[in-house]
Amino acid sequence: MNRIRTVGHVMVSRPQGEDAVRMWLEQSGDTADHVAVGARLFVAPEARSEGLGERLIRAAFDYAQEHGLRVVLDVMAKDKAAIRLYERMGMQRIGTAKHGYGQDQEVDAVCYVSPSQ
Repeated sequence: MNRIRTVGHVMVSRPQGEDAVRMWLEQSGDTADHVAVGARLFVAPEARSEGLGERLIRAAFDYAQEHGLRVVLDVMAKDKAAIRLYERMGMQRIGTAKHGYGQDQEVDAVCYVSPSQ
């Protein structure tokens, strides 16, 4: 029996006050109307090492470019493989942020913007 599975996912959305958006707008002088937020990149473990993550990010970049947008995103600093992927794809590091969760807990995040086209 053939099963359909989700092996990868990426989301592009409008800004909603994200740290990476704020950083990019401060650095670029641009407006939120020209920004898309990349989020929820996921590649199933059995589908990794096949270039799927890169293809998903490229699709997000292409979509944003077609709509006159730059992609900004953040990634948890501990997610080294994702950081390597973003940097290999030419994303520019624009800063770091701390994300709060739970009771007074924080995690470091690295913020990026897509390459200009």
